[in-house]
Amino acid sequence: MVEVRRVLDAIGATLLTVVRAGADRAVRDVVIVEPGHEDEIRAGDLVLGVGVTVHAARELVAVAARSRAAAVLLKPPYATEPAVTKAAETGGVTLVEVRQQVSWAQLVWLLRSVLDAGDVYHTRDTGVFHDLFALADAVAAVVDAPVTIEDAHSRVLAYSARQDRADPARLSTIIGRRVPDDVLHQFRAKGVFRKLGKGTEPVFVPGQPDGTLPRLIVPIRAGEELLGSIWA
Repeated sequence: MVEVRRVLDAIGATLLTVVRAGADRAVRDVVIVEPGHEDEIRAGDLVLGVGVTVHAARELVAVAARSRAAAVLLKPPYATEPAVTKAAETGGVTLVEVRQQVSWAQLVWLLRSVLDAGDVYHTRDTGVFHDLFALADAVAAVVDAPVTIEDAHSRVLAYSARQDRADPARLSTIIGRRVPDDVLHQFRAKGVFRKLGKGTEPVFVPGQPDGTLPRLIVPIRAGEELLGSIWA
C-alpha cells in the first residue's frame, strides 16, 4: 500500500493543500462520507467529507482520527475552520483542503488511479518524474507563470508547483492529466499543433475571449520526432 504523503504528493499542491500533517499512514481506500455516516470510516481510509457543516466537519475529523484514517479531505472553508483544525491536531490525523474547482468525482478518480497503480506515477522524489517536475518549476520561475509539460498526445507529464494564476483550461488539464477535448479543439483551430509538429520555434497564442490566458509553447524534439511540449 501507498503512504498518504506519497498519495497527496502524486495529486499535487495545485489541487490539494495539507492544512495539518498527521501520521503518515498507509492508504487502504478512498471513501466519501456524508454527515451521519461516520461509522463507515475504517483504518487507512482517505475520507472525503461531502456536504458538511462546520460541526459535521469537526465530528468527521474526530471520528476519522479515532478510526486511524489516513486523512480527511474537505472543501473550503471547512478545512481551515479553527474547530476542525483543532480536532485534527488533537487526533493526529492529516487534514487536507481540496481546491474548490475540483469536483469530488474527479478527485476520487485521481486518488484511486494512484492507489491502483500501487506506486506514485507523478511523485517528485524519484527518477525521471522528479527531473520533469523540477524542470517545470525552473521554467515557471524564469517566465513568472504556471507551467505544464506534456507529451506528444497532450497528456500531462509534470507541472509546476506554482499554479496561482492558472486559468480554468489549465486547471482542467492538470485535474484530468490531459488537455480536455474542448481546449484541444481551441488550440488546434489556431494551428498550434501543426506549428509544434513542424517547427522548432516557440509558439505564442494570445489570450482568448473565454478567459483562457496567453500561452507560450515550446516544442521538445529529438531530431525530427516531436516528444512533447512545455506550456507556459
